[in-house]
Amino acid sequence: MWDVIFKQVQSGVREAQYFEQALENAILFAVSNPAVFEEREYWSTAQRHDFQPSFSVLTGWAKEGLSAIGPSTGWQFLVLDMGDCPDTFRIYSPGGQILMSEQQFGRVLSTELIISPSEMELCFEPDTPEIYDTLFESGASELCAHHVSELGDRFLGWTSSPKPDFGGNSGYFLWLMLGSLALVEPLRDASNRKAILQGRDKLHLLSGYEEIFCYLATITPQGLVYEPD
Repeated sequence: MWDVIFKQVQSGVREAQYFEQALENAILFAVSNPAVFEEREYWSTAQRHDFQPSFSVLTGWAKEGLSAIGPSTGWQFLVLDMGDCPDTFRIYSPGGQILMSEQQFGRVLSTELIISPSEMELCFEPDTPEIYDTLFESGASELCAHHVSELGDRFLGWTSSPKPDFGGNSGYFLWLMLGSLALVEPLRDASNRKAILQGRDKLHLLSGYEEIFCYLATITPQGLVYEPD
């Protein structure tokens, strides 16, 4: 299930030129794959729903997180965590990145669709202590944190329903697609990219749920690219 979701989210971010096109493609993909996305009523409602107001808010959250990273040099990566049951929009910078092998990390991004902490830990020297804690707990730097309830969207804000139902696989897919598109949206503008990089050569972007992620894109001084090297 996750490989299907992550692969399609990657494709949606990279291939669509604007939000409405990416959303339409995502809905058509889900409807045509009922073995994975079996919640037919969910997608019938999604086809009638106006997601633009929520997407505008998500894009604002993305700008907030990206702008909070601060100046630096070299390379870095950020993670967009969309929650457990799909409910959060949290951007953070994992810790200990200065100790990681850029070459090995690029190899992970190039070869692994689903990236977990174990793949990231391989980018450190074998004797590095407390790698998980450094990456995701004590060493991590939170840049923004929001909850789906803040959107005031009755379809996406399933937690406010008397009988919460986030839509199963369909809910995971749609929320990750919306969040990932919003994360990349501010970076389509060259002036925004320069302001966000603040001296870096590369800024890699990942998105996912808690401890599983997929690689989305890389910001460079030359533009937004979809290969880590």
